[in-house]
Amino acid sequence: MNNFLKFYRGNVQNSRISLDHPIDIDNLLGNIKDEQSRKLACVLENHKELYFWDVGVRASRHIQAGDLLIIVTNISIYSGEILGIIRGDINGGIGDAIGWARQYQQPWKNPIAFKHVKKVSITTRKKREEIQDLINRARKIEANFYHLDNTNEQKTDKNNKELELLVNQISLLKKAEKHTEREHESLVEKFFLYLGYNYPLEIKYRVGHIDMLINPDSPNKIVVEVKRNWYLTKEDHDTIDQAYRYAAHSGARFVVITNGDYYAFFDRSHGLSIKDNFDFEIKLSALTAKDRERLKKYLRSNL
Repeated sequence: MNNFLKFYRGNVQNSRISLDHPIDIDNLLGNIKDEQSRKLACVLENHKELYFWDVGVRASRHIQAGDLLIIVTNISIYSGEILGIIRGDINGGIGDAIGWARQYQQPWKNPIAFKHVKKVSITTRKKREEIQDLINRARKIEANFYHLDNTNEQKTDKNNKELELLVNQISLLKKAEKHTEREHESLVEKFFLYLGYNYPLEIKYRVGHIDMLINPDSPNKIVVEVKRNWYLTKEDHDTIDQAYRYAAHSGARFVVITNGDYYAFFDRSHGLSIKDNFDFEIKLSALTAKDRERLKKYLRSNL
């Protein structure tokens, strides 16, 4: 799976039509007037409703089913895993039936279908800065279209270097006489970036009383309670109880307590007690091959 981002500087009317809410497929198929377009759209008939977008002819060449596409307008961020692409609708009959306004009278030729789309409103200057930072770190491959991944080999090497850098930052913070909880949270953010989560879409700060909420729109969301205590352990019952209260309120499956170096993972789907829920604990500054294997469960691609 690759991650791509399409950026629009202004408001995009078409997004309100097919990204803010799904399209009823029976109605869509019944409204397609062009015969060739109708034949292409037959692949959709087994679905009740879907979301749709089109990134244009050039950008469409780079994407495929299973890729994650992030669409940024001046007021909203949409993201979804691509279910499929209907390529070569040269007459644009599908886009017309969806209700899209044509750009310069040109048809939308490669509609993209999604089963689910997440939406986040852009309401603050900070959010815009976060998006700009994401774009700055991406690789531009077409006009306003960015690839957020490298090749697997490059990505592995990059992740190893990021983990090494993170361990060095942990060491430096431990040597500092004074440090804030926010500095510990910064370490935790880097750790979840290492696991493949996107910032700011999937790594959220200060959600109610929750320090950090990971994967907020998923049934596999993770409540993270961050402490400054370098001696934190899974026996710190006050911290665990606090995190569990937040998890129960938000419906999160997973609970993590951490100081940025030490992590204890709990899976609330395992048994009824906290003891049964305990999954494993790791220390990034002393990470083993077995720890890396355990962490695979919490990779973004596995949740």
